[in-house]
Amino acid sequence: MVLLLHTDGSGILSKVTAEVHHKSWMLRDRNTTYHIAYMRALHERWFKSDSDSESDGDDTKYMSNNELLVYFDNTTWMINHEGLIYSDKLWIKELHEFMLRVGFSDEHVKLVRYSEQGMQGPNYVSLDAPYDIVHEWKRIVGIVNRPLRIRNVYS
Repeated sequence: MVLLLHTDGSGILSKVTAEVHHKSWMLRDRNTTYHIAYMRALHERWFKSDSDSESDGDDTKYMSNNELLVYFDNTTWMINHEGLIYSDKLWIKELHEFMLRVGFSDEHVKLVRYSEQGMQGPNYVSLDAPYDIVHEWKRIVGIVNRPLRIRNVYS
């Protein structure tokens, strides 16, 4: 199965209008205990003031977004020729519509947006996703931190 998403040429780094085939996607769960501990250590090293308490018990401020990777078929989009999909308005709109159709909540989908340009890959689009989307991801898609075929596909 293939998910068909389209570009309209509105991206910063690509003016190409195309139909792009996507076969898999992955959610990288950045909300691990290790990541939280690392962020807390950075915070304490660089931002701790004398008035800060040792721990306020709120780990959410140390959590960052998850990374959603949507892999595309290099025969339908080659970044060396077409450029990066990054910031294309139609592509992200269609991805949001697909995510809503397969059961993700509007609350989470509206927070899915392109990651910074440097996070984009040669065969995937990198997006930031809210940290608590992981619960919906496990229910709808399955396991995190591993590429999975896109199911329930709409073109």
